[in-house]
Amino acid sequence: MKPAAATLLILGLCSQAVAQGGNCYPECRPGYVCSPSNECVSICNPPCGDAEVCTAEARCIADSNAAQRTPAPAPTPTEASPPPADPVPVAPYQPVVLDPSSGLAERGSFRLRATFDLGFAGAASLDSDFGDAEVDLGTTLGARIRAQIPVGSVLLVGASLGIDGLIADGAPSDTDRLKVLGVEGLLGASYGIDLGSIALEPFGFATIGLAVGLADDAVLEDSEVGLAFGVRAGVNLWFTPTIGATVDMGYQMHAFFLSDSGVDFTVKLQQFRFGLGGVFRFGA
Repeated sequence: MKPAAATLLILGLCSQAVAQGGNCYPECRPGYVCSPSNECVSICNPPCGDAEVCTAEARCIADSNAAQRTPAPAPTPTEASPPPADPVPVAPYQPVVLDPSSGLAERGSFRLRATFDLGFAGAASLDSDFGDAEVDLGTTLGARIRAQIPVGSVLLVGASLGIDGLIADGAPSDTDRLKVLGVEGLLGASYGIDLGSIALEPFGFATIGLAVGLADDAVLEDSEVGLAFGVRAGVNLWFTPTIGATVDMGYQMHAFFLSDSGVDFTVKLQQFRFGLGGVFRFGA
């Protein structure tokens, strides 16, 4: 059978199949016909290959669009990737809070103040049944050691030990000074102000206790016992939590109540004082 006659025969068979009631939906694309079982079948017999299409003349020709429809080759198997490492745990975010405090203003549990004391102006007065007398005092040389314990956030309690060498104003250079030893209790207040690299601690206190007057060659048994009283205000300047400088000023009074040959008289030594020295803090 010639090819043309075969083509006409196939087309006739396909037409007959359609006439027998084939009804495909949607309609078959070109190169296919609807079979009596309502299936699209190729008009080429045998069916064309994957890279060919069937023409209306039932011929298989190369499909120019086959390359576009060819599925991409499967990727070459590669060595399995290692499982991902466990993530490094990250601590929850904590906001950074800058604390300007240097700790220099901490009150601590105990502090010791040591100062050199200078006395200016003031007078020594004598009151007796026979009359009163007064002598100006010259520059007084002295020293103080004060132990202070903070109580709460403001109060201070403690003790003071001091010695002063007093002399009358204008006295000859070889005149002996009257030495006065003071043992006093202390009550005051202070408050620290932190400035970062340094701290200021203003304070004020009062002292009251015993005064022991000693002549230049006197021993304790021959001394006179009296009253000591003082009021001071000043400031500590802290350079480290334990060491600082201190300065104060105020009023100091020593009083002796004497009796001689039935005559009572009182000697008062009153003077303005200025103290300068160091302060040491423990337990800060």
